[in-house]
Amino acid sequence: MHDINRAVNSLSSYTTVSGHSTLEVWDIEQSPRRILELPGSGLFTWLELGPDDRTVACGALDFCVHRWETFPWREEVYAEAGSQKSEAGGQRLGIRSQTGFAEGVRRYARRYWRERLEMELNGAEGEPAEPRVIQVPLDRALFAKRDPRATAYQIDLTDFYTGELGETFHGKVGIIQDHDDDLSELPIGLMNLGGVEFDIRGVIQVRRAEPLGGPWELAASDDPVRVDGIPVQQEAARLHLLLGTAQPEAEGTVIGRLLLDYADGESRSLDLVYGRDVRDWWYDPAKADAETTDRAKVVWTGMNPVADQYGRRLRLYLNTQENPRPGVKLTTFDFASAMSKSAPFLIALTVE
Repeated sequence: MHDINRAVNSLSSYTTVSGHSTLEVWDIEQSPRRILELPGSGLFTWLELGPDDRTVACGALDFCVHRWETFPWREEVYAEAGSQKSEAGGQRLGIRSQTGFAEGVRRYARRYWRERLEMELNGAEGEPAEPRVIQVPLDRALFAKRDPRATAYQIDLTDFYTGELGETFHGKVGIIQDHDDDLSELPIGLMNLGGVEFDIRGVIQVRRAEPLGGPWELAASDDPVRVDGIPVQQEAARLHLLLGTAQPEAEGTVIGRLLLDYADGESRSLDLVYGRDVRDWWYDPAKADAETTDRAKVVWTGMNPVADQYGRRLRLYLNTQENPRPGVKLTTFDFASAMSKSAPFLIALTVE
């Protein structure tokens, strides 16, 4: 432990551009030798030492901060275990031994981790017992203002967007080069696509079920399973959806639903089926003709730097759903994920 502290004590902060996936601790004061390897799950981009010289933190491209701790190396910290009792006279003779020191370290470690666990489970003194969750509210002022020419037929989704078109859709985490995987090329405002006028200003992205683990799972859990209570407040024969989905699924799999609520209290559900109503927003131009959808059509294609790097393009679908109760006022609808491997997203909805 002395060697570790001595090896890193001269550092306070270090930043690397290329990144390494392992932190190595070397002793350079004597003959150079590697003391320790601390592997991570992503490329490290910076290193920081805590003020106690016992904590090392590394930021990584997997959007995690990896943290390691060492125990004090000075023997006096473990003084309570450094003396042994004489069997003859029962007196403390103050005899130091390697065995006594090792036992002191073990006792210190056990107490330290008991206290740490207790604090994490029940909170530190003066802190709330329940874990605190910090939620950053979405700033809806970031979305473009609704065009005054938009009518009630173009449903206003402003209060229900989960993100901007210029945000990363696919996973939300990854290496920095993936952060342009978005729909920023899609024009904002009123736009006619496939003969339908849409109000395009943001996106409602719902969750997919995928055992990603780590920061990817945390990022995916930031997307809601469903967005409820989007107002329509009118009769409608058809609903025109401008939508896409992230990640492919098996043909015929239900990946999402529209849940329709009517003024008389009844509800209906409309399924969104992969391969019929929508397909993955990334596509191979060479295979586009073979990827048909019998209840939807591609009405917008574009690109972003990440898709282009892999030889792919982007697409959005116009999916028209017949209202099962056209003569009854449709009050609200919910956009919900079916928790498949594909994550549907809604850009705009226009009723007719």
